[in-house]
Amino acid sequence: GRTPKRQSFAYFHPDNQLHVQLVRLYVRIRDADSIRYTPPLAEMMRIWRFGAPRGYFIGDEFETVVSAGAPLDQTAATPEKLFAMLMAGRIDVAVAEISAYPLVESRIREVRSHVVPLPGIDFAGSPMYIAFRRQGDGPRLAEEFARAYAAWRQSEAYPRLASRYGVEDRLPPGYRALRPAP
Repeated sequence: GRTPKRQSFAYFHPDNQLHVQLVRLYVRIRDADSIRYTPPLAEMMRIWRFGAPRGYFIGDEFETVVSAGAPLDQTAATPEKLFAMLMAGRIDVAVAEISAYPLVESRIREVRSHVVPLPGIDFAGSPMYIAFRRQGDGPRLAEEFARAYAAWRQSEAYPRLASRYGVEDRLPPGYRALRPAP
């Protein structure tokens, strides 16, 4: 994602947005009836023990409430470790990008029998870009990529791949309505 720190060394061309990250809350199945999303988020984070992977940007809304003092356990180095913490009862709510669940399942086979997404809420994470270095030929390469990427997004392959992998809801603005030709 694009952050002020990353912008100091990387060039983020506006047309090189790959997708929009979506963040979901996950709970243990046995807690699913008692833990419900109830705004405001900061208050919910004071009631339940929340965790997120260390070093992952989980969206502006979470960043805002955490910087204002809401507790968030970020000792898990990976989504797998985060879901293991949740299954072990070390946290009550796991905050992770929606693609983390199927990825974790490939490594922790029993995750679906212990963990479920919290219904009724997904949070917008951050726009994800391919970035290029600010120095040297980075800006030129970013421009070239932007032109090629724009042409590819107008092709029939782009919406077909988005549909195949179920990511239509995460496409960059302006490309969400594209559908493959029948």
